[in-house]
Amino acid sequence: MFFADKVIMVEGITEKMLLPLMINKVAPELNKKYISILEVGGAYTHKFKELLNFIKVKTLVITDIDSVQLDNNRKACRVNTPNSVTSNSTLKNWIPKKDTIVDLISTRVEEKFDGKFIRVCYQIAENTENQYTARSLEEAIINRNLIFFKSKYNDLNEENTVIEIQVKSKFELLKNINFEETLDLYNLSPQKGEKSQFAFDLMTFKAGIEDLSWDVPKYIGEGLEWLEKDK
Repeated sequence: MFFADKVIMVEGITEKMLLPLMINKVAPELNKKYISILEVGGAYTHKFKELLNFIKVKTLVITDIDSVQLDNNRKACRVNTPNSVTSNSTLKNWIPKKDTIVDLISTRVEEKFDGKFIRVCYQIAENTENQYTARSLEEAIINRNLIFFKSKYNDLNEENTVIEIQVKSKFELLKNINFEETLDLYNLSPQKGEKSQFAFDLMTFKAGIEDLSWDVPKYIGEGLEWLEKDK
């Protein structure tokens, strides 16, 4: 960390596993730098505030919006739940120092900085057509790639004959999901024991003889593109 060109702080193993692929997709110039990736968890990231401000290394904090119900024992809930707040200490106590989900969603990009060297990123809507905001990384990946997961691609079988394969069949979490129906993305998101498998399936996906791949969620893409710049 002290000798790194740049630092990325993440919550868990899924982010750490997928970051090299995400960097290749949206910020390939980062591969020319020495990047220190620290797995610190959302509850502890803010404890690095003074150290990071002291060493002045350009740092991206990737975290989750972590919506919970204030009037229901702070139980996890969908991001669009009325009167929901975040349980994420980094967002509440450091950047951008906001508690309600409504305020976090409406936060401007310039409010997601601590000085010039530190930026936070958390789930946001993908675009004006897709206004859904995910609660976790995995939910955000599924939301960003709905078209990808319902797609099909061509590959060659053992007899060298072209066959059609469903993308979702390569993902243990999604292979039995009907993407033509209305999806409950919140409940579709992998549980704790399924996250590593989902990350592994993303890492190993190869679309046969075609060029087909998944996209990085917008919030991470924006953060990595900022980190890639030397200014």
